[in-house]
Amino acid sequence: MMTLIPKEVKLWIQEGPGALHYAWYPGYATTVVMAKQHEFSYDFNLTIIKDEMFIYCYDEHDIMRLGDLVKSKHKQDSKYTQKLIEEWKPRVNAMYDLGNDIDHIDLTLFLDDELVDLFERYTNLYNEEYAIPILGDAIGYYCEVEIKKLLMKHLKELGRENEFNQILSIIAQPVKDSFITKEKNELLELVIKFMNNENIDNQLEEHRKKWKWIQNNYERGIILEKEFFLVRIKDHAREPLDKIQNKLNNYEGEFKNSVEKKKQLIEELNLEEELKLVITIMEEYGHWQDVRKKANLIAHHYIGVFLREVSRRMSIPLEDLEQGTYMPDIIAILNKTNTDAVKDGKLIKEVIEARKDIVGMIHTPNSSIVYNHEDSKKLYEEVQLQYEQTGGKDILGTVANTGKVIAVAKVISGPKDFEKLEQNEIIITSMTRPEFIPIMKKAAAIVTDEGGISCHAAILSRELGIPCIIGTKIATKTIKDGDLIEVNANHGIVSKIIK
Repeated sequence: MMTLIPKEVKLWIQEGPGALHYAWYPGYATTVVMAKQHEFSYDFNLTIIKDEMFIYCYDEHDIMRLGDLVKSKHKQDSKYTQKLIEEWKPRVNAMYDLGNDIDHIDLTLFLDDELVDLFERYTNLYNEEYAIPILGDAIGYYCEVEIKKLLMKHLKELGRENEFNQILSIIAQPVKDSFITKEKNELLELVIKFMNNENIDNQLEEHRKKWKWIQNNYERGIILEKEFFLVRIKDHAREPLDKIQNKLNNYEGEFKNSVEKKKQLIEELNLEEELKLVITIMEEYGHWQDVRKKANLIAHHYIGVFLREVSRRMSIPLEDLEQGTYMPDIIAILNKTNTDAVKDGKLIKEVIEARKDIVGMIHTPNSSIVYNHEDSKKLYEEVQLQYEQTGGKDILGTVANTGKVIAVAKVISGPKDFEKLEQNEIIITSMTRPEFIPIMKKAAAIVTDEGGISCHAAILSRELGIPCIIGTKIATKTIKDGDLIEVNANHGIVSKIIK
């Protein structure tokens, strides 16, 4: 029987909240656009959106090929990644500059053709900037595989293999702050002023302008108002002032100490050059990936601005544009032309409704296909066949932060599930994102299907000091709400407790 997924493809899968419009860009950028810009690209990307969740896949062989290529380039030139970053900066800065211009433009005054031109300019800049740093997805996974293999070999030679998870957790520590941490610390500075009865109105507005995009994801572009940040400030203000001040004052020192601890451990272990090289590559791409995520969230803010204007002027529900269209459809709506979902500038209702149910895409360097409803369902079935894993009582994953806890589990797919989580329960999710931060502070532990040792869940769990196991692949499919589980993040094992 003919399959839509080539038989030689071994899927590497990520999941999260998603809508067609926002989830289309990554797949297109990583294949079609990247291939035009560089000597390398991903050869295959598959994306499915179902039940407001995306399934985002590369070919694992592709990832290892790109990882080998980058490692080889680094051996020839230690500044290889830095040169790529310098090549990327003008592209992302051009996108930021156009976004700043849009902030001062009244889109309601634009004619349709003028709006099309601006929308195309912005989304093309987004695709072009995305196409370079998305290499970090491959490199993060590749480095994790290589580090685990080389580190275990080295520790066995030293007779210290029983320390593997603890040592891996330290080695995986980032060496630069994430944008999430920077925003949190800037907000804490406002919290202190608020608690000292200072007027923070102007500073709060500046904070909003700077970080208005921070709750975005691949489901929608959320435009945050001052009230969102004020609520967070008041929430922090429930803690004693001296605790807030200590938290802010101690962070920089604690971060420097963790970086120094990592450096000393690497020296103590006398790691071989190959392993040290892979750790360096992981650090460089880990930070670049964080900066890239910031750029993505900012882009989604402005794409959301465009979609809201199209919704207003064409009297189309915003949900239909987010969940039922992608970039060429928006252009067709404004130009009064045709696509599979648009006829003479009008949405084809049955196509939009079918896409809101399920829609699948496959991108390669030479093609970009958005499938119809029946083929999308077939594509989903093929993915599920690859995703199925057999296993016993225990679920295995990678240790992101050590510790051990027994508590009730809650499966959290996205913001709509946040209210389910009670204090000191365990988050079970595909992967965490910035909007998860408030509930992560309540959690006793975190378990994810996806993610590598430098992913968002790994970084935040270390900051919060809670056990975290990542990359289990099957946790959300095996664990149910209310299950009592043990998260043994000293050994990377999640176990159900029989009541």
